[in-house]
Amino acid sequence: MVTPAYKQFKSWAEEFDSATLEKKKIITYQLLKRVEIGRDYKISVELNMTYSQFCTE
Repeated sequence: MVTPAYKQFKSWAEEFDSATLEKKKIITYQLLKRVEIGRDYKISVELNMTYSQFCTE
């Protein structure tokens, strides 16, 4: 189960790396729902998808 998910994630990462800046922005806007930066640079990220969606899509 981990290997197929890793391969899918790796292909997404490679696609992101080769994308233009505009495409990277669009991908980021689609994936992230909220990003908060708090004191001492504590970062909180809320994704726009669930873990089960990540594993099945």
